[in-house]
Amino acid sequence: MRGGGARLPNSDKFGAGMRDHQSRLAGRVAIVTGAAHGIGRAIGVALAREGAKVWACDVRPAELEATRAAI
Repeated sequence: MRGGGARLPNSDKFGAGMRDHQSRLAGRVAIVTGAAHGIGRAIGVALAREGAKVWACDVRPAELEATRAAI
């Protein structure tokens, strides 16, 4: 790769997004399939943490309840 390595994002922009992470996705709706465990669960929890309203679904409703509690 010519010209050096990867460039880091502008620290002001990056920092602003991290400080106000709960409103980053405020007003957005996310639909997460396979949300009972694994990657789907992690994505659902992360999106909720960022402020999105999460519609989580899975074929295992009993396991999905644990995800709903985490969100």
